[in-house]
Amino acid sequence: MSQAQHTKKSLERGLRLHQSGKLDEAGLIYRQVLDQNPGNADALHFLGLIAQQKGDAALAIDLISDAIEIEEPRPTFHFNLAAARLAAGDAAGALNSYRRAAELKPDFDDAHYSIGALLGRSGRAEEALVALDRALELKPDFGEALCAKGAALERLGRSAAAAAACRGALE
Repeated sequence: MSQAQHTKKSLERGLRLHQSGKLDEAGLIYRQVLDQNPGNADALHFLGLIAQQKGDAALAIDLISDAIEIEEPRPTFHFNLAAARLAAGDAAGALNSYRRAAELKPDFDDAHYSIGALLGRSGRAEEALVALDRALELKPDFGEALCAKGAALERLGRSAAAAAACRGALE
């Protein structure tokens, strides 16, 4: 088996453990991958996700940022970096990362929703509506986006449209 195949199998095994909630075991595998290949962006990213899940947003930011430096054009890396930045209290950094994820993958409905939700919570309702409408264009039955759109519309004093969006979210 080649080194690349071994790395791929190790990452797959780590991801299965990770998805089943065995974070420490998955982390050991990701670290083994990094011992053999220090520049493996996936292992760094997955270790960042584990750090985030364990409540260490600062470490998550460092690890995912390192993964991005190695392999920048990965929208999921930027999306997950945004979540870590948000957990660390850096809303502006999170917004930039969500925007980068959407830029890299224009049909990334969750990124557009996250941009809209964050803008809406920041009092920027008009901007929020643009992002939320894009998320809904990509995924018309996106309940969370409809709910966030309703909140943004309510902030703008458009109660009837807000109620319609909220009804759509409930359906």
